[in-house]
Amino acid sequence: MVDDFRKGPFLLRKLLVVCTLIGFIGFAGCADPVARQRTIAREQAVAVTIQSLAVRERQRPSEVRNDLLSAGQMIRDAEHQRIEDNRIFAHDWKQEVQRWQKRQPEYVEEAGKLFGGDMQRAHATAVQMID
Repeated sequence: MVDDFRKGPFLLRKLLVVCTLIGFIGFAGCADPVARQRTIAREQAVAVTIQSLAVRERQRPSEVRNDLLSAGQMIRDAEHQRIEDNRIFAHDWKQEVQRWQKRQPEYVEEAGKLFGGDMQRAHATAVQMID
């Protein structure tokens, strides 16, 4: 598999060069034991950092593969959810239409009460509803 993330190994090389330079500078001419101990502690800390970065780089291909597999599963789950949502919507819509059809006589009766057979009043109300 070709690694498309080329910055990782380059970064590790850079850190290795910096660590080596610190080592050479630390051992070049410093006779102070406290300074030497601090330099050794820094080198060890950098070595731990480089190790953790190397482990991270080795894990990256499997993480990308896992991400791709989980993305496929997420797409399948979303498709199943969409189908379920559409089924629920269709069911609710059908119930709403049936409810409306069942209550239609009540609507006609209520409209008759409101308008009371007065066509002028009905016409004015209809115009207000349309506006």
